[in-house]
Parts: sequence; structure tokens; C-alpha cells
Amino acid sequence: MPDNALGRSSLIQRAAEVNETDEFELVGAHGRVTSQLDSTVNLIPALAIPMDAKSIFECPKLHMGHLVSSIPEVTRLVTIGCRAGEHSFLELWPDRLNPELKIHVVSPGDPAGIRANLEAGGIRGSVSESKMTFTEFAEHGHFAELLQSW
Repeated sequence: MPDNALGRSSLIQRAAEVNETDEFELVGAHGRVTSQLDSTVNLIPALAIPMDAKSIFECPKLHMGHLVSSIPEVTRLVTIGCRAGEHSFLELWPDRLNPELKIHVVSPGDPAGIRANLEAGGIRGSVSESKMTFTEFAEHGHFAELLQSW
């Protein structure tokens, strides 16, 4: 562990010293706190907390570039566990939307509300819904049926 490493016990006390970036690193080893790419960089878990609306869409910069450039090619979109309330994500779509887009919303709660959020954000297409959990959707063959019908 480098001299400047933030150990688990001192992380909270030294929180003011943390410099956030928009970079992500996948960690395979449990408990590792130092970057494999740069041993002078300490890692802090990135948390995604479900909210009705978020001010930003968390996505690594490199991934965001690929996402944005791929949107015009997207012809099928399945939302699972997404309320479609992140305006910064929704704003990526309207000017790049593929006119052949087909959307399927999987939600045990309010698929119609999610559909409305997508439409309000400019993500429009042929929409279908499944009012169930993803586990039910997958285990009862609905996912396979959807993919075959598309």
C-alpha cells in the first residue's frame, strides 16, 4: 500500500482530501483500495442509488462516448429496473433516435409511468410493457418470447 493510501479506517477522517474524477476502474480483488493502473491513486467505491430523478447520469467517459455514438444504431431497448428519470441520460437520445426503435418496459410497479417518462424525454418508438419483476420476466419465458417476436 503506498504511503498516501487511504486505508479503510482513515477514509472518513481524510474525506476532504479526496479528489473525485469521472474515471472508473473495475476491481476484481475484494478489499483492494489502490489502483492497479496507478499505485498513487486510491479507489473509492462508486455507488448507484436509485432515485426518482438524478442530476447526472453516472457513466465512465469512455463508455459515454461509445453510448452516444451507438444510439442511432439502437433498434431495440429493454428497460429493467429503470424509472427513466435521469434527464441527462434522456437528453442523449432525441437527436440521435433510430426511427425503428422498439421499446419494452419491465417493471412490477409502474410500467406506464416509465413509458411516459421515456416519451417525455423524447425516447419514442413502438412500446410494449410487462408488469412483473425481471426474474418473473426471464424465468417464465417472456424474455425469450420478446426476443423472438422482435
